[in-house]
Amino acid sequence: MAVAAGAYAFLAYKTSPYIAAAVPAAAGFLTLVLSRPVVGVYAGMLAIPLEILDLKLGGDAGFSPAEGILIVTAGAAAFRLLVLEQSRAVPGPFLWFGAFLVVMSLGIFIAEDSVVVVKITLMWTAFLTVALYVSTLPREQVDRVVGSVALSGGIVGLIAMLTTKDQELSAGGALATNRAEATFAHPNVLSFSLILAIPLALTFAVRQRGAVRALMAASAATATAGLMLSLSRGGIVGGVVSFVVLLAWRPFRRYAFALLVLFAIYAAFNLHNLQDTSALSNVSKRVSTLTTPEGVKNNPRLDIWRATPGIVIDHPLFGVGEGNYGEASPAYGIRDVGGLPYDHAHNILLTVVAETGLIGLLLFGGFLISVARSGLAALRDRLQPGYPVALAIVAAMTGLLVTSIGEYPPRTNVIMATILVEVGALVGYVRLAGQDLGGGDVL
Repeated sequence: MAVAAGAYAFLAYKTSPYIAAAVPAAAGFLTLVLSRPVVGVYAGMLAIPLEILDLKLGGDAGFSPAEGILIVTAGAAAFRLLVLEQSRAVPGPFLWFGAFLVVMSLGIFIAEDSVVVVKITLMWTAFLTVALYVSTLPREQVDRVVGSVALSGGIVGLIAMLTTKDQELSAGGALATNRAEATFAHPNVLSFSLILAIPLALTFAVRQRGAVRALMAASAATATAGLMLSLSRGGIVGGVVSFVVLLAWRPFRRYAFALLVLFAIYAAFNLHNLQDTSALSNVSKRVSTLTTPEGVKNNPRLDIWRATPGIVIDHPLFGVGEGNYGEASPAYGIRDVGGLPYDHAHNILLTVVAETGLIGLLLFGGFLISVARSGLAALRDRLQPGYPVALAIVAAMTGLLVTSIGEYPPRTNVIMATILVEVGALVGYVRLAGQDLGGGDVL
């Protein structure tokens, strides 16, 4: 005991009292996560707003707080699954994604940057483990996991609101300055995170009561504002699509109609003020460039999509390696402004096939189909208690899939983690509804 006290005093002296105070707190949190992995899932989702922080391990290796928490949680969850849930069949979506990870790992032997392949494979394996664990939780805990994602989105949206400066458009809306990023590296990543959170927050705002309803309504509002401030054209379209899907739930339709009526009344008496609102005007102009001839003609994605099949032809079976699109694409004339390489093909299927080959595309496609089938199973009975939240997850996934036509959300680890956690929650609602999606029924 005396040795431990002396070591602790030495740590405080050599570093700072704050770091010394954090050590026992971190140890206590680690102990809690190891005994109750679900706490790590909550914390991992709530740590997404801290994405700007990077915990360096030496060299270029490091983890964001959310990544670190989810890695620890995956270890604890794996023990639980192997020891306590060993007789349970693995649901189809996880079998498909697990097979996809196996093919992805083969990129270690062919990729120019094999370290990236290793890191992504390990991280996604951890996220898959967490998702499988989430699918086994009781309803109350699955609801809390989903609520953590919704609350995290609200916090991210609030940060975007507080940190975004005056935005200006040029080139007819094709170019924008001061787009909101919040704590992410790019405005589009911000939009991915918020698309995954907004439908969940809206559902809880309608479904819950009292302080929880107020908190979720505020989260939905700030997240929506953050999405608008990102000026991400694909993200805004995806957000609208997710909202439309959510209209399938009758209680939400009533609230949406009431809000629409209130907005129409306000607009009738404040039309001039609305027209002068720069934020709404910027969003309108940005989205309009998706359909204007000039906007379509100048979209660099068209050149990327035309050139990427060349990569696939030269690397048909296993691709160039996960995370290695930017390493291979310059040889095919795919370069951004200033000659910098693009990080991905700006389309989820093209990126997957370029990086993991036709075999990877087949397995990833099986994963998407299996997730869609899980969504249909979860929505089969509207009277099930989990129906509204399951619909919210389906709405979020649909919106993100639409956005993925022009982007590649999984490139950011916390986005992939959120996707898999929501898939885990969706499969959990299927299980709780009594539907069978076991390993014997992988499609």
